[in-house]
Amino acid sequence: MLWVALHLPLLSLEAFAATLGADGARGGDADAAIALVDDHCISAVNAAALSQGVKRGLKRATALALAPRIVLGQADAAR
Repeated sequence: MLWVALHLPLLSLEAFAATLGADGARGGDADAAIALVDDHCISAVNAAALSQGVKRGLKRATALALAPRIVLGQADAAR
């Protein structure tokens, strides 16, 4: 019997980032800081947001204070 296990911790964040588009108007460019919010706390961040000091567990307001141009999306388990 063969088993395959996949661990994709940023899949929801990457799916959200893909919906932003490439025009950059909503943060679709590669350097945009993007994070997902779940229950007023940051649940996932990309590398650009991490470099600005935003990390998992921070409150939404703290993330906005650290990175005012961050693009926030609602975490969605179905996504």
